[in-house]
Amino acid sequence: MRPLVSTKIKVISLPTAHERRSDFAAHARSARSNWSFVDAMTDAPPELPYFERQAQRRFGRKLTRGEVGCFASHWAEWDALLKSDEDQRIIMEDDVIVDWNALDVIAETDFSAFDIDLLRLYATHPIQYRVEVTRFLGPHIHLLNCRGMFLGSQGYVLTRRAAARMVSLATSVDMPVDWFMNRYWEFGFPNYCLFPFPLIERSTPSHIGDRSEFPPIDRSTWFLRQGFRLLDRASRGIADHIRFRASAFSPNPDAGPSYVERTKAAIHSDVNG
Repeated sequence: MRPLVSTKIKVISLPTAHERRSDFAAHARSARSNWSFVDAMTDAPPELPYFERQAQRRFGRKLTRGEVGCFASHWAEWDALLKSDEDQRIIMEDDVIVDWNALDVIAETDFSAFDIDLLRLYATHPIQYRVEVTRFLGPHIHLLNCRGMFLGSQGYVLTRRAAARMVSLATSVDMPVDWFMNRYWEFGFPNYCLFPFPLIERSTPSHIGDRSEFPPIDRSTWFLRQGFRLLDRASRGIADHIRFRASAFSPNPDAGPSYVERTKAAIHSDVNG
């Protein structure tokens, strides 16, 4: 168990998004962490084809080119992690405001040591959750176990185990990337997040594209989609109420050191005792 690491942060950004890059870099001047921009993709690569009909069956409509490019950009970073010698990465988009004090602590924590493989750092919509550990990373940074829909791909921590599982399941693009990342019942590990969020989305124009102009899907596709949704909800319900029902963490007092600090102290004591 290695609770201290130095995690690289990759910020996905279109190479032409000069203003966004400049704003992000200006706010990141105080960061201790190692971060860098990676160029966003605008199309799906041959290894990850976009299937329009399958998107209609699974998601209910075609995807915009921006949604396809966004999925491909995140997938490329998952694949890059697997091809590196790193144990985990933090992946973010460029339209966020970051609490760098909190993110530096996150970057120095080995989350696989706590069996946390995917840690979401922001949600765009209200979420269902269970408080898993109070005072997880600090007096006011708590760990939540999230259930149901968790939308938003603005920032997250990803371990090699999670990257391997997600790359193996992402054989094509047929839904937005945050919908895919939400499929914890298929990945086999819980969907965790931190509260309060260590980053938030900036109010800037989206590069995803207009999603309101697609015509309704035909009736046969609609029925296929309903079958997919019913199966998904059943699988998610089994995961919520059976597979991930019990907490994997011991209780943490609502005072004193954080859960991570207590764990580090215990490891140090075992090593030197």
